[in-house]
Amino acid sequence: MRTRLFIWLLLFQFFFLINACNTNTPQPKNTGIKIATKKVTSKKFFSEINGYGRIEPVKSLDIEAKFDGVITYINTKNPIKKNEIVYKLGGPEIQLKRDELTKKYDIAKTEFNYLNSVLKRREILKKNNFLSKEEYDKTISNFNNAKDNFARAKYNLDYFNKTIEYAAPFEGYLNNIKVKLGSEVKRNGLIGQLQDPDKLKFVGNIYSNFDQSNENLLIKIKDQIYKGKVLYYEKGINEKSGGHTIWIEIKNNKKNLLPGEYVKYTILLNPHISTAVPSSALIINKGNYYVVIDNKGFYEKKEVSVGTRSKDMIEIKSGLKNGDLVLTSGAFEVYFGNIKKNMKVAD
Repeated sequence: MRTRLFIWLLLFQFFFLINACNTNTPQPKNTGIKIATKKVTSKKFFSEINGYGRIEPVKSLDIEAKFDGVITYINTKNPIKKNEIVYKLGGPEIQLKRDELTKKYDIAKTEFNYLNSVLKRREILKKNNFLSKEEYDKTISNFNNAKDNFARAKYNLDYFNKTIEYAAPFEGYLNNIKVKLGSEVKRNGLIGQLQDPDKLKFVGNIYSNFDQSNENLLIKIKDQIYKGKVLYYEKGINEKSGGHTIWIEIKNNKKNLLPGEYVKYTILLNPHISTAVPSSALIINKGNYYVVIDNKGFYEKKEVSVGTRSKDMIEIKSGLKNGDLVLTSGAFEVYFGNIKKNMKVAD
């Protein structure tokens, strides 16, 4: 008899506690579970657009072989600094071309030096009236032709020497490499692409409404926020992706992003200040959102309307005010009246 009475008393207390916590009636704090609280504060939030895309360079240069040859060196130590050698060409074809250009240079130089000395002597004769105007003009013409030939031969030889040991015109990453050490390459054959890492662009697709007037915006990639500028926005739906293609220029000052990598992005729009609570304070029940507040010594559940999430904070659009004290630990147990189990708060 006593055992039955004891069981009925326990059941009565259990159902009373559940029924009380499912109403807005304040509950006494002495639940016997571990409780932690935090004050409701204000925080900056954004409207967010999320998705995936690719990092590509804004500034890039196709590196092409200017002569037929063999790759004797290829620089794969990214980033390549300005004026560092990107690749070298060698082989019998390169040697034949070098000999040909060197020979032309030597001949042009010899002719130039000879006609230069002739011009100096004939200038003296002209000055003393021992040379006719026609002969002097012919000497000037021959000298100018030799001068042009010499300059052209020198340029061709210098250009050859520079391009078979090609130096980077700016600091960048050599990507999309099409050759390997020892492979043959033809003139105008693609060796790789030198990409500037400072100015990059994000190329992706947007599947929600986007205000095209937002030329300057913030974009979060790899937990870093970058200032971005919209370079291109496709108004129509892209048939392949089903979204709107967008290009956003990014200043990669800290070199955290690399050309060619695929990333998750968050475009941050419409910054606003709003009430916020830790995500650990939020309880989801039948599609609605609640928190438990500490109201002067009693616990009380509050239904709230939520907005966006920022790391471990949740925007509260209505239901709370700054200074309210919400439970961040023990909220789940207090809300559902389950004070005997430690369960994580839904987020």
